[in-house]
Amino acid sequence: MPDQGQDMIQALLRKQKLLDINNCPAVPVEVSKAIYGVTQDDTGDGIKFTKSTVKKRIDPSVIFEGNSYTAVWHFMLENPVHHFVVVPWYQHTTPEQGQFYTVLMAWENKYTLNQYINGTNGAPTGAKGYKAKWTAEQVSDLVYDLLKGGRDAIVDYCGQAGAWDQNKETQLTLWKYKKVLLTTAAENVATY
Repeated sequence: MPDQGQDMIQALLRKQKLLDINNCPAVPVEVSKAIYGVTQDDTGDGIKFTKSTVKKRIDPSVIFEGNSYTAVWHFMLENPVHHFVVVPWYQHTTPEQGQFYTVLMAWENKYTLNQYINGTNGAPTGAKGYKAKWTAEQVSDLVYDLLKGGRDAIVDYCGQAGAWDQNKETQLTLWKYKKVLLTTAAENVATY
């Protein structure tokens, strides 16, 4: 069985229009347009995370079930303002069979999505920078660290910290866009 999830992610990351994104709000807009064929909206209040609520809410929030589906999850960090997406997908082949996630971001006039993927131009590097496969635990740690770790954690994961106010609580909102069949997402990415 082909690994539709991994193939869809690789096809997504070959789209020059996506790779050239140089601002964080465009990442959820364009990635959702590529995967769904149309831009998705941040409807409702989303799932809110703060320092005090993150541990009890984040672990169940990053569970994605459905080995034939994908989705786009839009995260918006406040203090500093930063947007990124997480794309869940399933790998069918062993030995790494299971659910994985791809984190995608850019930073306003600092680094593009392509530079994030390659860890250049001020984008994060190392274990907290781009990698093709994140586990649910690693995504949970990302959110937890962003909210609990202050400016240093934001720099570690995002490469920048922007206008960060140490006297203001950092918050994060998650909008989970609807599930879509991987086959449909792959077709949409091919025509994006």
